[in-house]
Amino acid sequence: MNKSNNHHVLFEYLIIGAVIFSAVALYYQDSVSKQDEYDLIGLSGSVELATRDSMDAFGLQTFDVGAVAQLNLTVTPALVSGCEHCPTDTSGVRMQGTVVITDLIDSEGRLGRVEGELNFTHLATYSATNYITEEHVSFDWSAGDINSSWNMILRHDPPRWLPNQGLTTLFVETDLGLEARAGPEILIDVISPEKRIIKACLPDSFLCRSASPDALIVADYGAAPEPILIAQLNHWELIDVNNFESNQSVNTPLLEILQVQNNTNNIHGFTPLISTPPSAASTFNLGVNSTRLAPLSSWFNAVGLMSIELDVSSHNLVYLQYSDLEIYNLLDTNKSLRIGLMIV
Repeated sequence: MNKSNNHHVLFEYLIIGAVIFSAVALYYQDSVSKQDEYDLIGLSGSVELATRDSMDAFGLQTFDVGAVAQLNLTVTPALVSGCEHCPTDTSGVRMQGTVVITDLIDSEGRLGRVEGELNFTHLATYSATNYITEEHVSFDWSAGDINSSWNMILRHDPPRWLPNQGLTTLFVETDLGLEARAGPEILIDVISPEKRIIKACLPDSFLCRSASPDALIVADYGAAPEPILIAQLNHWELIDVNNFESNQSVNTPLLEILQVQNNTNNIHGFTPLISTPPSAASTFNLGVNSTRLAPLSSWFNAVGLMSIELDVSSHNLVYLQYSDLEIYNLLDTNKSLRIGLMIV
């Protein structure tokens, strides 16, 4: 698949990621039965890609909706070791493993399959308990000639507050298990301290019910393995781009999502690719209206994951174009980096 098929990658990946990671509530929250000694160590099961967005997330734009993804993922704590740019410890979780997609039907009715490797990492830097100053999120999907990758940095000033929430505030106990209070249907069946079965519906899968779900995930719990040590994070540094003429004719779906108003003069941008200058740069005004994007926040909150919330009010968008990738910056009113996104 070519790079143009990956322009929506951030929001599309969040959709399928919500399902794949629906069992990760124990990583961020106390379990209902207070089994603090158990950590999530693996996810397996299947997800029917019943929506267009879920298919596109894996670069399957040319195939019919309805393929089935078989998951076999390991879950490991992740720790950044010796980060010279991190004011405090930075830690999180990494999920990696195989995803086999079957029942693929193309425009000519031919049946196929794809086997790929999935790697998802989410790291957070804390200034104090429940206060986050910075987040790093990466998603890599590789299946032969189908490759997609994005990396994102979120800087919070003031720090983002994440209050502790128990699962009982998000789910209702029923005879069948723990059911979601709102949003896409989710049903959690706690089989034992070491195993849970999660039945879930994809967002916008209107005909789905937990009794016949899009996703059937088995979550395994046990003693957490030794953390994966990450040597260094991408460090986004300022670069001068005022020698580039800002281009009003830039065509990227993210500009439509953010509803940019007009071009403004280039001043500077931020990139982790300091040794490689961009081939073009454009800066857009996002206006003064308060705009907040929270893709799938209710779904992420419902499954106990840290939701992603993007506040783009009174910001500028800087678009840096390279030969084989794209970089987006969201700058605050002081022209400081708040959000950086690199799509390969």
